[in-house]
Amino acid sequence: MKPSLIALLATLPLLTFATELDFEEKFADPATRDAALAELVPGTRDWFFHHALHHQLRGKTDAFQRVADDWQAATSRRRDPVSSDGLETLRTLTDGTPPPTGRLALFISHPEKGSRTLTLE
Repeated sequence: MKPSLIALLATLPLLTFATELDFEEKFADPATRDAALAELVPGTRDWFFHHALHHQLRGKTDAFQRVADDWQAATSRRRDPVSSDGLETLRTLTDGTPPPTGRLALFISHPEKGSRTLTLE
C-alpha cells in the first residue's frame, strides 16, 4: 500500500472528530446555534436531541414538549425508528423529577421539591 494512502486513512478519524467538534462549538454559542441546527438531518436522533435542548435552553417549554413528543413517536415508528437515548435526560432536567432508572439518577439530587441541581456524588 502506498504511504500517502496510509497517511490519508490514518487522518480520517481526526477529520470526523474535527467535524463533530465544529458542530458542538457552533451549537454552544447562541449566536451560531441556528446555523448548527440547520446542519442536522431532520428526523434523526441528533436532530431531535439538539432541537429539544435548544428549546429547553431558551425556556420554551411548549416547543420543547412538541419536539419531545415527536421524538417519542419516532422511537416506535416501523420504518427507521430513532433511538430515545437522551430523551429522558432532557425531560428530567425540564420537570425536575429523576427517572425511575438509569445512570442519570445517580447524579441528580433533589434537596427540596422542584430543585434541578446536578451534583456529582
